[in-house]
Amino acid sequence: MGILGFGRVTKLENLDVKVLKRERITQEVRQDQLMVRLRGAQEQYDSLMELASEPGTSDGEIDVAAYRMSQVLKTKDRAEQDLQQVLSRMSVIDSTLVVLNNKM
Repeated sequence: MGILGFGRVTKLENLDVKVLKRERITQEVRQDQLMVRLRGAQEQYDSLMELASEPGTSDGEIDVAAYRMSQVLKTKDRAEQDLQQVLSRMSVIDSTLVVLNNKM
């Protein structure tokens, strides 16, 4: 497998700067999407917490809210993992671009 998953590229000289820049933009879009997903999950979690902590809430409603909160946390954790991968990938792309620019 090649560097960054770009096919059979094995040498730094064979990488195309335009392709790397396009991949960087793709990763930025993915980062934005994941940030929206994280914010949405946090808002959902907070609203469930408020709902469950209201006075007069039955035990059944609290249990349902707790279950839904655990599901939201799983979604949030997965989005955080994906975001970390995107950030790592962006860092590698940036470093590769710097190396290529310095080489030119």
